[in-house]
Amino acid sequence: MDEPVRPGIIRDEKGRFPKGVSGNPAGKPPGTISIMSKIKQIWAENPEQFEKWVKDAMEDKMLRRELIQQVDGKPVQPIANADGQPFVMQIVNYGNNNDTPPVQS
Repeated sequence: MDEPVRPGIIRDEKGRFPKGVSGNPAGKPPGTISIMSKIKQIWAENPEQFEKWVKDAMEDKMLRRELIQQVDGKPVQPIANADGQPFVMQIVNYGNNNDTPPVQS
């Protein structure tokens, strides 16, 4: 069955938007504010405020850790059992609820 086509939406043969064509031709509504643009504007106008923010962020251990992880990514945490072997989970499908074994306490 073919996918319904929305009028006015242009896509290539792979279903992607061609370069320069947006999925929302109307664009952002007028008056929309970008938080990052506003923060950049404030810091550009008040560089001392930015320096104070950086100093405060570096003094807060949890905030510093969060910022570093946002930039560099969180450390890889492999899932393994006590012996270091990969954790294996067995999923059992019992069919319907009548076939489910009783819950043991």
